[in-house]
Amino acid sequence: MPYYAPSHLNSVGVHFIIGSPRSGTTLLTSVLNATQTVLSTPEVRFTMAFYRPYGTQNPVKASFAQHFTTYTKLLFDRVKRHKKAQLQLTNFDQDVYLNFDAQKLNNLNYANLCKLLLLNIQLPNKDNSTVQTIVDKNPDYTFYVEALMKIYPDAKFVVALRDYRATVLSQKESVEQQSDLLQHAYLWDKMQGEVYRLLQLYPTKILPIKYEDTVQQTETTIKQVCSFLGIEFTPEMLNPQQKVKVQLDQTDISEREKKKIGDLQKPINTNRLEAWKTRLNTTELQLIETLCADTGKLFGYQPTQNLPNNSRLKLYLSHPLRLLRMAISFRLLNKYYFYLPFEWRIWLIKKIGLKR
Repeated sequence: MPYYAPSHLNSVGVHFIIGSPRSGTTLLTSVLNATQTVLSTPEVRFTMAFYRPYGTQNPVKASFAQHFTTYTKLLFDRVKRHKKAQLQLTNFDQDVYLNFDAQKLNNLNYANLCKLLLLNIQLPNKDNSTVQTIVDKNPDYTFYVEALMKIYPDAKFVVALRDYRATVLSQKESVEQQSDLLQHAYLWDKMQGEVYRLLQLYPTKILPIKYEDTVQQTETTIKQVCSFLGIEFTPEMLNPQQKVKVQLDQTDISEREKKKIGDLQKPINTNRLEAWKTRLNTTELQLIETLCADTGKLFGYQPTQNLPNNSRLKLYLSHPLRLLRMAISFRLLNKYYFYLPFEWRIWLIKKIGLKR
């Protein structure tokens, strides 16, 4: 892939898909990638990863090249060692990603540098030379919308929303180790609380899209997304699975990742909409609703029971240490993570195996 000229990069628009994990962000990505003029990227976090040291620079300093090589080598190594399927769905230009030419930075501001990096992600059946719009999918970016607006003033944000009970169930059943429902519910509540705040401040910049609408009223919902982003709707978007091309016979991919890839190859369906009603027990449901019901009501998701006013207080008193650890972890690894010094984040990637 080339080092695109600044004139070309200036012509490419950038938008974002944010929202809680397991809420339909990957489905929206697949839908948008069904057209050749849009590149909707997987969860690579280059834009915010280098925002603190380089976000205001024009041109970007030469030291970026070494920082970028260090960062990408660490992440690529983690992907390979942990058998992640992302490398089966995407290719990265090794010359650009592992040996970035520092001389190219002389003509690049930070916004165009990030576009260049994203355009060097190659998806199956995609010619990036025809791309007019990049849509960067990153649930982590839910807490960094205002920083991203500084980089891309014209950017818009599609928020993937899903019933919190379905979201937590999906997270519970998607991980390979024992899952913490309390942690998943806590993060959903924090993320959607942030989305509600952003909606009040930037109503023309934020578009919530419910997963339930995407799978039940597919054409209407996708056309709404396209109109919001200024993207032409094409019939291929209704069958995004036809564009997914990946090998599932790789022996070095985990069963979880094989299932994820397999799901992308299936037509859009409603099979899992209400699975939570039978697959969450009463205790689990009460815990999840205690944490999420108030925020859920803001988006039209009604609880199954009338919770007492002090139910959340009782929950916090019942799990004080767990919730304290979650609050600290949330601030360190979610809300403020990309504002930490670059060297600290490299240390966290090395020591505790973060993927961002």
